[in-house]
Amino acid sequence: MDSEGLAKRYQDAAAQIGHDKAAVRLAGVYALARLADDWPDQRQTCVDVLCAYLRMRPMMMDHHEGEYPVVVPDDGDEQVRRTVSDLISNRVRGEDALWADCDFNLTYACLLDFRLRDANIRGRFIITGATITGRCSFTRVIFGGGLDARELRIEGALKLNDVLPGDERTVSLTETFVAEGGVLDFVLTKPPTAGKQWRVWPTDIRCRGTVSLKVAKSTYEQPTFRVPGLKLEPTGRFRLLQAPAAEAGSTEFPRIEANGWSTTASSKVEIAGSLQSSGIFDAIAWTGAELPQFKSVYVTGLDIDAILAEDSNS
Repeated sequence: MDSEGLAKRYQDAAAQIGHDKAAVRLAGVYALARLADDWPDQRQTCVDVLCAYLRMRPMMMDHHEGEYPVVVPDDGDEQVRRTVSDLISNRVRGEDALWADCDFNLTYACLLDFRLRDANIRGRFIITGATITGRCSFTRVIFGGGLDARELRIEGALKLNDVLPGDERTVSLTETFVAEGGVLDFVLTKPPTAGKQWRVWPTDIRCRGTVSLKVAKSTYEQPTFRVPGLKLEPTGRFRLLQAPAAEAGSTEFPRIEANGWSTTASSKVEIAGSLQSSGIFDAIAWTGAELPQFKSVYVTGLDIDAILAEDSNS
């Protein structure tokens, strides 16, 4: 198709995305994704429009329950958002992914059930200030251009399962807030190569929900995963659990450096019984009126199976 025909398809799809009916918007995002596949010269522009939809304020609707209406998220808008997320995820998966070289600007977006899996994204991926709702996850993703995830607000769950940045890049979660009921979950079964450190920075996180860390033994010299400046507020909880090793002959757990944490009397730090005697958890320069409640978590085989099943389905 010539450039004039492609431009007409773009105009039609953009008009549909701006429609007030969810079904028409849904058709528009599918049309724009197909256009991005067919039009390499303007692929980034099409991706930018889809990302812009996720950056828009979520639509709400009145739900009549009893005498007074209640404002709830609009079902149609949520369906469109999930579809945009799925379209992005499907087109960055695998080595020959069509959109892997694109930049994704999701600054202050509302991310609902946003999942990336088995992807190598060579462009920049920015979710600074985004609100995480539902169940979001990044599983075995290489962010070649880095992942900028500063100042997130996690109201649902965000799982980072063996996420790595590209060379000389980082995954930054600085100043993220985990709301009560929210979960920030790190799964570390594939550490960096020998002599290198994780370039994943969960720095100065403020937590009223749960920050969870699942670690496995590796064959490398003991690497260090740093969690500096975690603030466990009332109802806040940190959990350290063991995951099965990814490689045969693995003997070394990573060292967890908990530097400069701030806690309250009602905070909880839960460490699996299998890890308590390993000496991998290093608490340095903690502050707070009182120490948190340290609690042993003895994980049974069934618990491990459930954890693995959950991780593999993320």
